[in-house]
Order: sequence, then structure tokens, then C-alpha cells
Amino acid sequence: MPAFVRPLLLLVALSAPFARTAAESSAWSAVLEKSQITVHVLKKGLFSAAAHDHHFVATRWRATASFDEARASDVRLELVVAADSLRDRQPALSSGDRDKVNRQAAGPDVLNAQRNPEIRFTAGKLEPRATSAGRLEGMLEGTLSLHGHERPLSVLVLATKGQGGWRAHGSVKFKQSDFGIEPYSGFLGTVAVQDEVKLDYDVFLVPAP
Repeated sequence: MPAFVRPLLLLVALSAPFARTAAESSAWSAVLEKSQITVHVLKKGLFSAAAHDHHFVATRWRATASFDEARASDVRLELVVAADSLRDRQPALSSGDRDKVNRQAAGPDVLNAQRNPEIRFTAGKLEPRATSAGRLEGMLEGTLSLHGHERPLSVLVLATKGQGGWRAHGSVKFKQSDFGIEPYSGFLGTVAVQDEVKLDYDVFLVPAP
């Protein structure tokens, strides 16, 4: 064997683990048509029976993730939702009433989408609860940016690998007031909404282009 070949073989052998690591750590992006993000805003108050719960579905958003199955805690995720894209799916409302609720949600008294056009969640760590081949479960530790405020947020996630990609779902609760939003209250508080809202998500991720 020529003398110059040996150093080359040694270099290849030493670099192999790093090449495998780069291949295993991959990027993923959400398929909106196979995913859904819903924010539940529930009613309260003495006359709440005359009001409705609201279930806002995000219609314009994107999500990207990067992770290595071999290192479950090493996760990078970003979710960005257009603040004016939330649409109420309360079936008891007429289309006109739903449009009014949607405008109020995006308006200056709630999300103020003109001034704060994006709702953003970024995470850089997963606290695993249970992991196995093709399955990740734990708490995503990140930051939620909403209405011009940032707060830490822990989000439950359960992800399973299937044909064509990963299916991740879970939920999280947080208070509107923590982000400078005053929950709606009318008629001296007899018709109002709860401060705490719940977000459910079901997201399908495929390899990023």
C-alpha cells in the first residue's frame, strides 16, 4: 500500500462518526393540509349560558423542526402563526357572528394583529419522559412570543414516526393576562371569557425541502 494512502484511510475512519451524526440530525417542516392548531377560549359568568365557547383554528402558519432520534433532548423547533389568521369554528354562531368574533380577536383589544402580526413559539430542548424507536414523548421547553410579550412555556408533545414523516400532538394552557391581554368581560362581568386558554395541536412533519 502506498504510504500516502494510509493517512487518507485514517482520516476517513475518524470522520465516519461525524458523518453519521450529520445524517441522523434532520430537518422537518409541517404540512398544513394534514395538521391543525386550535385555541380554545371558554366562557364564564352568571349569564354564560347565553354565550358561547370559541374554538379558533389557525389558518396561516408554519412550523419547522430539527432533531436527532439518538439524542432526544436535542430538539430545535419554531412555530409561527399569523395573528390575524385565527378563525372561530363555533358551529352555533352564524357566519356573520363568526366574522365579528374573528375581527374582535385580531383587533386592538385582543391580539392587536396590526401591531403584533406574529405569534411565535421557539424551543431548544426536550425533557424526555419516554422514548423508543420512532417515538418521542416529553416536554418542549421554549418561549412564547404573543401580543408583544415573551414568556417561558412548557409544551407537552407526543411524536410518532410513520410512513412519510412524524405525527406530533399535544396541548398547553396559558393565561391571556400573562401576555398583556385583558380577557373579554361584558355586562358587569356576567358574560365573559376565562383568562386561561388551551391550545391543542396535531402536526404532521415531513423532511424539509
